[in-house]
Amino acid sequence: MQDVNNVIQGSESAFSADEYAQRIRRTRERLSRAGVDVMIVTGPENIFWLTGQQTPGYYTFQALLLPVEGDPVFVIRQLEYFNFIANTFISDAAIYQDGDNPVDFLVGMLQQRGWLHKRIGLDKRGWFLPVAVYEALQARLGTIADTAGVIEPLRAVKSAAEVE
Repeated sequence: MQDVNNVIQGSESAFSADEYAQRIRRTRERLSRAGVDVMIVTGPENIFWLTGQQTPGYYTFQALLLPVEGDPVFVIRQLEYFNFIANTFISDAAIYQDGDNPVDFLVGMLQQRGWLHKRIGLDKRGWFLPVAVYEALQARLGTIADTAGVIEPLRAVKSAAEVE
């Protein structure tokens, strides 16, 4: 088995840490204007744009918890952890095991970080948000703001790094 200590953070990332920091900053500005404190990002295209994380395992539950204030947390399956380290500069990963209920795990992370009673949003039109997962989150979290369209306009405008 590969040793996690031999994997260099961000070594396989598509862009620099500064590029991702700018993307996160701009997304946070839009979330703040929308009155959202924490966004649960589940779409692989938005996760990739914000963090560099890409995986053939996108069909399993993964989520970036992006607070307006504080460090982002990536909720990820144990099997994807090495990928996550190599692809991203995000320092905080919350790792769940096969057999764990990812919704329970995610809600636990929100509670642990003090975000459970904040205004939470997610892209309700996301292709990778199964109805059962959304309903389970809604049952546990109550009202969830729709953050569809928060990230996409930012992705449409290419940075100098993307044009290169």
